[in-house]
Amino acid sequence: MRALIVIAKAPLAGFAKTRLIGHGGWTADSDCRLADAFLRDTVSACKRVAVARLQICFAPAAAAGYFSELAPGARLVPQVEGDLGARLSAAFDSVFAGGADRVVLIGMDTPHVEPARLEAAFDLLAHAECVLGPAAD
Repeated sequence: MRALIVIAKAPLAGFAKTRLIGHGGWTADSDCRLADAFLRDTVSACKRVAVARLQICFAPAAAAGYFSELAPGARLVPQVEGDLGARLSAAFDSVFAGGADRVVLIGMDTPHVEPARLEAAFDLLAHAECVLGPAAD
């Protein structure tokens, strides 16, 4: 089974995109709208990946309703406490424990991702233990 994980924060004021507030006229409200748009585009691309179970690892846990409306049918898992490494490890552990044999993980801030790139990662995982995608940052 193939699993596709999106690591996401709910687009809440003071929770998502906080580094942008105060720069170039950005406000907490504009940050929320940007985070929501990025997340919607990322999830839309992920839904178009063939034969992959979509799992969204989200924070905060109280935002489950938002994520269930955003991605009906996706498996929703609240993120564990801890640093990014702990959260990523728990996300991978949860899908492997559920029977996944190939897993691709992506962050919510990738509205430009094409489903073909995600499919290519799954194809490469048939021949490698780990695949890292390109990142300009």
